[in-house]
Amino acid sequence: MSKEDIVRGKIVKLEQDIKSLEAQEEAIVAQLIDKDYTKTAKDHIKLLHEYNEIRDLAHMLLSKIAMEENTTQAAVMERFGVTADD
Repeated sequence: MSKEDIVRGKIVKLEQDIKSLEAQEEAIVAQLIDKDYTKTAKDHIKLLHEYNEIRDLAHMLLSKIAMEENTTQAAVMERFGVTADD
């Protein structure tokens, strides 16, 4: 067997390995697609909406308190230990 035949044999083996890996990749991708990722995304969006509604309500309440006490909302937030990032 010549060196050229050995190299050709290695090339054929590598091409077979590539095809096998591509088939494995396709199987893994198919499994991932089958998972209900859209439900997870929808659930996450729903939770974000709920969070935003609660945050907005909290800001409205802090604003009302500030108006009643004739002070700024920032002062009320500081008193309650709320930061702008909360």
